[in-house]
Amino acid sequence: MISEDSVFNPDTPYIQKGIPSAVLGVITLLFTELMFFAALISAFIVNRADVPASEWPPPGQPRLPVLSTLFNSLFLLVSAFTLALAVRKYKKDKKIAFWLILTILLASLFILLQGAEWVRLINFGMTSSSGLYAAFFYTIVGAHAFHALFGVAALIYIQLRIRRNKKKNLSAELTAGALYWFFVVGIWPVLYILVYLS
Repeated sequence: MISEDSVFNPDTPYIQKGIPSAVLGVITLLFTELMFFAALISAFIVNRADVPASEWPPPGQPRLPVLSTLFNSLFLLVSAFTLALAVRKYKKDKKIAFWLILTILLASLFILLQGAEWVRLINFGMTSSSGLYAAFFYTIVGAHAFHALFGVAALIYIQLRIRRNKKKNLSAELTAGALYWFFVVGIWPVLYILVYLS
C-alpha cells in the first residue's frame, strides 16, 4: 500500500492505472472530429434536401465514379483489418512490421487512388467553385483525405518508433494510432453513401 507521504515524494515509483494519456488524447480528439464530420454531414443533408433529384448532380457536372471508388474503398477497409492484426500481434510478440507496413501501403493506395479521382474530376471541369455539388464533394471528401493523410503519417511514425525501440513497450502509442485509423476507416462508408450514392 502506498502511504500518503510517498504519493508526494517524486522519488517514489508508483503504477499508473487507467487509460494511457496517448489513448485518452486520441479519444478526446475523435469526439471533436465526430462533431466536425456531423456538422459537414448535416450541412450536406440540409442543402441537398432543397435540390430536386433531377438536378443532382447539376447539369454539366460529371457523375462521381461510384464503382471505382467502391473498389478503392476495399483497400481502406482491408487496412483496418491488417491494423487490427498488427495490434493483436504486438500484444503477443511485438513482431508486427509486416502487418503495419501492409496497413500503411493499403492506406496509401487508397489516398493515391482518391487523388487520381480528383484529378480526373477536375479535368472534367468539376472544381470547388463549380457550385454546391462540387463544393460539398471537395469539402467532405477532402476533409476525409486530410484525416487519412494524417493517419498514414501517424502510422509511419509509430512504425519507426517501434523499429527503433524494440524493447520499449509502445502499446499505448500503437493503440492510439489504431483508434485514429479505425475512425478514418469507419467514417468513410457513411461519407461514401452520403456523397456518392445520394
